[in-house]
Amino acid sequence: MATVEESIDVAVPVSTAYNQWTQFESFPEFMGGVESVTQLTDTTNRWKAKVAGVERDFETEIVEQQPDRKVAWRSVDGTTHAGEVTFEPLGDQASRVHVRLQWDTESLTEKVGAALGFDSRQVKADLRRFKEFIEARGAETGAWRGTVEDRPAGDSFEGAEAAARAGAGGGRAAGDEELARTAEAAALGPELPAAYERFLAGLTPEEASTVRPVMKQSASEGLQGIHIRVMPSEIQAMVSNEVPYGEVRIEDNT
Repeated sequence: MATVEESIDVAVPVSTAYNQWTQFESFPEFMGGVESVTQLTDTTNRWKAKVAGVERDFETEIVEQQPDRKVAWRSVDGTTHAGEVTFEPLGDQASRVHVRLQWDTESLTEKVGAALGFDSRQVKADLRRFKEFIEARGAETGAWRGTVEDRPAGDSFEGAEAAARAGAGGGRAAGDEELARTAEAAALGPELPAAYERFLAGLTPEEASTVRPVMKQSASEGLQGIHIRVMPSEIQAMVSNEVPYGEVRIEDNT
């Protein structure tokens, strides 16, 4: 499984950057290799893409959407692909966009590309094109500001694969039972490091609901710690390769 994470600062308000990322059909304007995205419903899209010369056609669902903060999606038809974009305000007229993409490398060409860093360079180039695109316009092409709650296993390939197997498992009852077991396992999640549990214990239920999914992600990967930003009106959490796994670093911006 290949993973790429990249960030870029753009000279537009965070709401403008976020609104543009809700317009999936505009992705070919700045994403190399994405030939088209067709929006089927508010939360599902059909992609046509070419990765390292390999053509892909797959459907995704939005599994989490928080206005001005996050958009996350995953494939639903057996192709292990997931992505998320988070947004951070850098003042009234600037914002930081952080992209995290994951996919299962199915061919030797893709594996070599990931090993050599071609994928990372592609994402960097895509973000530069997004910056040029949105700064030149100065405004979004559209917006969908609905909220999608974090769905069970929404940020993991294991969840997508389990859902695909359940859907093809011969009968609604068997599929629903499998999905229920998957949801139960996802709700429990991996055991969190002691420092994470201590930090959660001091939060309000609303704050904990924001931070806990990020901590579960960190615990499932076991590679990066948690960076917390305390803002005047909210708390933000993200995994960070600058924080050792199992530790919480707090940045107070109040």
